Amino acid sequence: MKNLKIGDIFIYILLVVFAAIGFIGMKSMVGVEGKSRVVLVLLDGQEVEEIRISPDMEKKEIRIDTGNGTYNIVSIDGDGVRVVEASCSDKLCIKQGNIDSPGQSIVCLPNKLVIKIIGDNNSPIDDITY
Repeated sequence: MKNLKIGDIFIYILLVVFAAIGFIGMKSMVGVEGKSRVVLVLLDGQEVEEIRISPDMEKKEIRIDTGNGTYNIVSIDGDGVRVVEASCSDKLCIKQGNIDSPGQSIVCLPNKLVIKIIGDNNSPIDDITY
């Protein structure tokens, strides 16, 4: 840092500004505030429920009978979706916790259940990988 010139300092400041602009731009493109989110519940590949979630919605629990006496109970509210009870032996779907952003999903393989959140179709991003 002994031989810093004014040009070096100017370049460092420009790099920080560009990084901040890029970070703010990406956050605004993937933010969920003000965008519609829909919870899709798929059982063995077939859609059984479609529920629009909003920040002010009340908590709703739905029971999904997955066949042969198996079931999952799903809790949906403004904060997202989670499985609160399941008849499967490993309970991994419960351990996955709460999901709240488009592109996230909860899977219960023994019961052939998939719960995923999708966003509006006007998103500037084609795909999000987690």
